[in-house]
Amino acid sequence: MLLTLAVACVGLSHAQTSPDAQAQTSTSQNAQPSQGQPSEAEKARYADALAYCRGNTPSAIALRNDKRVLCINGWIFTSFDFWPVYGLAQGGFVVVRIWGGEIATTIKLADLIRSKQATVVINGYCLADCASYLFVASLRTFVPKDSLVAWSIVNDANECVRFSETTDRSAPRLDIAPCTGVNGYGRPNEYLNQLKHKFYEGRVLAQFRDPPESLMVRRMLKHKFDGMGEYPSVYWTWNPRFYASVIRTKVFYEDYPQSQSELDDMVTQLKLPWSVIYDP
Repeated sequence: MLLTLAVACVGLSHAQTSPDAQAQTSTSQNAQPSQGQPSEAEKARYADALAYCRGNTPSAIALRNDKRVLCINGWIFTSFDFWPVYGLAQGGFVVVRIWGGEIATTIKLADLIRSKQATVVINGYCLADCASYLFVASLRTFVPKDSLVAWSIVNDANECVRFSETTDRSAPRLDIAPCTGVNGYGRPNEYLNQLKHKFYEGRVLAQFRDPPESLMVRRMLKHKFDGMGEYPSVYWTWNPRFYASVIRTKVFYEDYPQSQSELDDMVTQLKLPWSVIYDP
């Protein structure tokens, strides 16, 4: 069954809120149900774009001859070739299969995708910075069955992972902050912070924080920390029932996993080397 998530287009700008406010939002049981479904013609176009990228593009980036489909695979490095993106037709499809990437380059790619009003299609997986930026890059995103979108903590050389307090002590937020101490500079990266802030303006509502962490995910992250004695290096999903009240991109999920075991099977099938926490 195709799960479709329609996101409200109201005139709110991006703003950071406290972890407590985020906890109240992300755990709300009043999330609006999905509305509408893509037409059969739209689903056929998604399938056509996926078929091309799965069967004809061994390279990291490829633009179909009709300029309607762009395939991107692997990592987004600073050396990323943007020329095929400029060549994409308006209203085309960007099919991504991405591990992650450099933040500023990924944001530039996401902004180009939005300028083309392209639909993002997930081909197998979209992880870390792909989830944070490309997943919400444009007006529409399609996640086929057996494809995974998962978030994680992404920090640069001057940032350290930490837990920040919330109203629920059993569920602090896994976060990043400027490093302090002998090897830490103790200063935020203002350039990246400005890029992120500008990126999310117009794409999310006020209560969004990246990476998104539901109450259940935060509890699992804390549990892993308590068991390991160190910050967990894991990924996690974000249940589509939260999207409509937080992000503006209209997301079509063909089949969100129904359990941790189903998600584990998907991770195994995709041959991913990391564990992924299921957000119920």
